[in-house]
Amino acid sequence: MKNIWSLLIFPLLMVVQDLSAQETLNFDDLYIHNDLIYKVSNDSLFSGICEKRRKNGHLVMEESFKNGIILSAKYYYNGKRKIMSDSVIYNFTKPYEYKALYRFNMKTQNISEKNTYDTNGKLILVENFKNNKLTYSCEYNGKQKHGKEFCYTKEGLLLEYEYMDGKKVKD
Repeated sequence: MKNIWSLLIFPLLMVVQDLSAQETLNFDDLYIHNDLIYKVSNDSLFSGICEKRRKNGHLVMEESFKNGIILSAKYYYNGKRKIMSDSVIYNFTKPYEYKALYRFNMKTQNISEKNTYDTNGKLILVENFKNNKLTYSCEYNGKQKHGKEFCYTKEGLLLEYEYMDGKKVKD
């Protein structure tokens, strides 16, 4: 029994150690070179959180990095409380290419929109939500609608359309 607890606790301790080892710096403490983020203090690749704050201390954004590569970013509404407006997940293999973009409702903090991107950063899907329920979905090929689109009318009826290179396919 003692060995089982050791096996369970060891991975947990490793995760806690990794989280506690993360640094939090501001943008002035970092620089970018060849799409990688380095610390000014010792020219090493940065792993941790980078924050941007206003003069009054309000948090505007946070970006997460691992070994100099951007992983995600969170943007906050301007206000007294820390309320997220947008969140970006980046493609780990292609820095600064979006993998997903989330927009949040200010009052409920639920996701109101999700945009999904392919490995080249090209938009492939837009989804809108209301009260955590999918209300709209459309496939894209970059900037053009390409594939299925569906939405609901005010009466709750499901509407479906098909698009090819930005043009609606007629039935």
